[in-house]
Amino acid sequence: MPDYLYTYLNLFGYIGRGTPEDPGTDFGMSVWIEAPDEQAALGWGRRVLADYVIARYRHEDEGAVIEPGAIEGWVEKDEGALKRAEGRYPRCRVGEIPNWQSPWRHDNALTPTEQAQAEDSR
Repeated sequence: MPDYLYTYLNLFGYIGRGTPEDPGTDFGMSVWIEAPDEQAALGWGRRVLADYVIARYRHEDEGAVIEPGAIEGWVEKDEGALKRAEGRYPRCRVGEIPNWQSPWRHDNALTPTEQAQAEDSR
């Protein structure tokens, strides 16, 4: 089955501190989804996005309640964006939820090598 890159971007809120208690409202989320077709990837991407938002805000007082489809991303088609995304972002199949590693962090989308380099430069 092919892989599709599902992406969501939320901007123009506030950045926050990148901590569990103050993740901010500006964020992006991308995930590679193995799916039989683009529509299946889009549908499952909505469910994965809802799970990501819940994980991102789970440490806030109010938490996050979101229904799949309440906010929507897209299946990336731009060849340049797809090329840059190779080797980055979590992967899953339709029916699976990725394990979100610190979804509130600004550097969450970095590869492990890039994360190590970012930590070394601090």
